[in-house]
Amino acid sequence: MTLIEHRSELATVRSGQRARNVVCWGSAGSGKSTVAVNLSFELASNGWQVCLIDADTYHPSIAALLGITQVAGGLAACLRLSKQNRFNSDEFERLVQQVDFPQSSLRVITGLTSPSRWPEAEPSALQSLIDRLSEEFDYLIWDVASYCEVGLISVDSGRDRNQATQHLLATADIVLALFLADPVGINRLLFDLREVGREVWPVANRVRRSVLGRNPSNQLKTVLTRAAQQSLIGEIWEDEGFDIMLQSTRPLQLQGRPSKAQQGLRKLAQDISIALEE
Repeated sequence: MTLIEHRSELATVRSGQRARNVVCWGSAGSGKSTVAVNLSFELASNGWQVCLIDADTYHPSIAALLGITQVAGGLAACLRLSKQNRFNSDEFERLVQQVDFPQSSLRVITGLTSPSRWPEAEPSALQSLIDRLSEEFDYLIWDVASYCEVGLISVDSGRDRNQATQHLLATADIVLALFLADPVGINRLLFDLREVGREVWPVANRVRRSVLGRNPSNQLKTVLTRAAQQSLIGEIWEDEGFDIMLQSTRPLQLQGRPSKAQQGLRKLAQDISIALEE
């Protein structure tokens, strides 16, 4: 089964579903988790109700990026209760972390507490969780694993190892395809595009002149157009704020400093809102 066929099989009717699903996806090291966190803050600061969900079943990292130490069951608990139709208001408050910042806040569902629990992130449970969260939020921002190959079936569980990423890629309103803005990152993106089997928004991360020359934006646009018939949707420039974030767990928006990277993230948030509100 191809991912396109998988998408056709799993896609559900979204009429009446309030939340917009945005998936941050890309090769390992592309910065998808960092972008997911910062994008969530940008959308929340614009007045949207936002939930950030760590659905990377290989290397969950959202809790570490935000300095969250009390995970309270994380994704696995939310999936189990949603599937059983027991994800009530009390459980929601217990399991969905609230992150407050000046004049706004967002909610966070941290990742799996053990790598062995990936079979619990099955499509039906994920869809139940999406339906439940759609009652509360305008935007669901998903950080997913890099791998989406179909057919890697576990002998123990009988489930596809990449089932969570496949389902979320297939049913997302927008997939942000993150890649590092260098020759290796671009090459990885071109390989990734052959696997995903759907329209995506290519977003260049860590754009810098030291690698691509005086006009990196034009170079990136030219390569994507010629090699993949794709348009470059977003640019996030190299910024010391990402190192500060790793040291302090404060996203770019809360660092109180000029940031070209934050400008790129803000524009990306605006473009997403415009596209999904049309």
